[in-house]
Amino acid sequence: MLIDSSPGDARPLVDDLPSEALSFDRAQIGWWCLVTAQAIVVIVLFILFVT
Repeated sequence: MLIDSSPGDARPLVDDLPSEALSFDRAQIGWWCLVTAQAIVVIVLFILFVT
């Protein structure tokens, strides 16, 4: 009974974690893209104004 219940309990966790991780990674990637894009624009403008 214990051997049967432990895999059953582990499978939902394994199935739920990748989906949450993927959605969380996609959100992070979106934020990082915005942050890096803004940083690049700021650096380019700073270089243009300084030079």
